[in-house]
This record gives sequence, C-alpha cells and structure tokens, in this order.
Amino acid sequence: MESCIVSSQKYLLQDSFPLAKNVELALVDVLVQLVDECVTVPQAVVEILMGVYSRGSGSAGNNMATAVCQATQDRLQKHVARYFSEALQEALEFDESSDEDENDKEVGNEGRDDSDEDEDSRASGSISLRTLHIQIIRLAEAVPSLLTSVIPQLEPELESDSIPVRLLATRTLGKLFSMPPSGALESFASLHSHVWKMWLGRSVDKQLSIRLCWVEYAIKSLVQHKELETALIPPLASRAVDPDEHVRARLPELIATLDYEILRDRIPLKLFREIGQRGKDRRRIVRDQALDALGRTFSLAYADFDESTLYEKFNWIPGVVLSCHLTGSCDVTRSVIRSWESFIVPVSQPDVYAQRLYRVSCMLNENEHTILLHLTNLRLPRPVSYTHLTLPTT
Repeated sequence: MESCIVSSQKYLLQDSFPLAKNVELALVDVLVQLVDECVTVPQAVVEILMGVYSRGSGSAGNNMATAVCQATQDRLQKHVARYFSEALQEALEFDESSDEDENDKEVGNEGRDDSDEDEDSRASGSISLRTLHIQIIRLAEAVPSLLTSVIPQLEPELESDSIPVRLLATRTLGKLFSMPPSGALESFASLHSHVWKMWLGRSVDKQLSIRLCWVEYAIKSLVQHKELETALIPPLASRAVDPDEHVRARLPELIATLDYEILRDRIPLKLFREIGQRGKDRRRIVRDQALDALGRTFSLAYADFDESTLYEKFNWIPGVVLSCHLTGSCDVTRSVIRSWESFIVPVSQPDVYAQRLYRVSCMLNENEHTILLHLTNLRLPRPVSYTHLTLPTT
C-alpha cells in the first residue's frame, strides 16, 4: 500500500498534471480502497496526504487528496492526530531554539509563497510551524472532521512565551472559529469550548500585534456565528478602551467595513454604544474611525427608519456624534463636523437636504439640538434678499 501511494505522490503534489478526469477518479478510488483495506495506515501515507494541503488549494492534487480524506475520514482521524502531534511538537522545539527575530519574520511574512515555505521545510528535514498551521486551516476547509483531536493540540501555543508562536496560534484559531457554518457540523468554537475560552483570553495579551489579530477574528467570528455573541461582546467592548490607540481604532475600522445586513442583524447595540464613546478620544485616528463607523452605519440604515426596531437601534447616533463636541476640543469638533457632513446629513439637493436635516433634528434631545444650531450657525438670523422688491421712485 505504502509503495503505491508513494508512487502516486508526484500526482498529488503537482499543482497541475495532464490526467484525464476518469483516470483521476480511478486513482482516487484505488487510494481509497488501499486505505480502507490495509491493517495499519503507514505514517508516510498520512504525511503525503497532509503535505498536499501546504501547497495551495484548488489544484488537481488537492482535490484528489480531499476526495481520499473525505472517503476515509473515520479511518484516518487518529493517524492525522498523531501526525500533527509529532510534527507540532518538533516544530515548537525548533522554534523555541531559534532566534526570535527570525521567527517573527517567518510568521509575519504573509506574502511569501506557501510552496517556497514547504520547500524550505523539506530541505531542513522538518516541517515549519507555519506550514503545519497552513495545513490545519486548509484541512479544516476540506475535511473538518479530521481535526477533532488536532485543535486541542494548539492550546499550548496560545500560552507560549514566544510572541510569534502565540500570534500564529491566535491567527490560526481565529480563522477556524470564524469559518462559515458547514452543513450539520457544529462550529469549532462549540466543538472545542476549552480552546475557545483560551483563545478569548488573548484579547488581553500584553503584545499589541496579538490583540490586533484577536480583534479582527473576533469580529469575523461574530459575523459568522450569532451564537457566539454572548462570549464575544464583553471582550470586544473592552478593546474599545484598550490602552493602545491602534487597538481602539481597529475595532471601529473593522465595523466600518461590514455590509449593512451584518450591521443590522449581527452587531449588537452595546458594541455601537462603546464605539460612540470613542468619538471623544484624545487620539485623532480613534475619533475619526469611531465617528466614521457610526456615521456610515446611520447613513446605511436611514432609508429603513420606517421600521421601528431599526429606528430604535440607530436613531441615537446623530445625538452621540454631536455630543462629542462638548469635550471643548477644536480637534474633536472638526472630527464631528466631518462625520456629520459626510454621513449624517450629507450635502445634496436643497429640498432633499432640508428634509433630511429636519428628520434628523427630530431625533435629537434639547441639548443635542442646541449643539446642532451652534455648529451649523442656524441660531443666527439669516440675511434676506431684497432684490425682488421694487424701490419707490422720488
């Protein structure tokens, strides 16, 4: 069996090859039969199948490996778990003995081709930690059931003293937890609750890059899995007051990229309220991101304000934006005016502008209305044109 699959390795690992579809299907069928009928699945066979997932997705070899794994998943599960257990342990020991700067460069080098990474790994006689994480992510997309005993093995990496290792684990688990629901399968967060709780703890990691990574995938997880809202909102809300301005700015920046349907159905009011408080932040980048996120959300929801639930969820936004002016800072006032004129009441045709201004003003309380009059100079008497009058002759 092993020799047969090893001889098929060149087809599995090539990105493309001239195989007719019926030949490809026949080869898959042979490999499936071999895996099912053998007494013990050789480790070399598992290494070949897993190696395919470090070379990119969508290739013919990848499709063949996926077909084999899907057809033999019950048989392969424990062997895949043992493969990752040994490979992760070896990679971790290697990373911990390597220079930290070199590791950081490796983890952060997202633009590098995965096949180059895999070539380096084979040349050194081992598989890099980053390559193993790539395999895990792609295997989760193709055959998630094979990872039942693999995900818990990533837990120690979340508590590693190595910053690159913690960052890589936070990113990989974030990608897994934020994957869209797959048929009848539960989400990875539900299946691995202990690892999920450990991952939530990275929201307060002392390293800035890890907190930034966590916020990104927490928002993606919230978008994909409504049931995770209860667990995600408290730590997300706390990132709105993070000691670092980049984290405080990152949260509204991500919110501002979401589609209206997501903002309407998935993002809870509590998170919008927290972002609203950042409109008074002393850092301009935070203020602008927060006010833009709120203003854009209001602008998208404005057309649906005839629906009472949406009106109640978003009608407070103009007032909160205006109230930021009360900080007394000219910089904050400039940010408020920019958001107001860009999103809340944008310049348009006079009749449309007047109608929107009137409707928005009806959403304001007395103090907010006073701020509006002050910032727009509407409290001052307006000049009247007398050009249309006929002056009396003497």
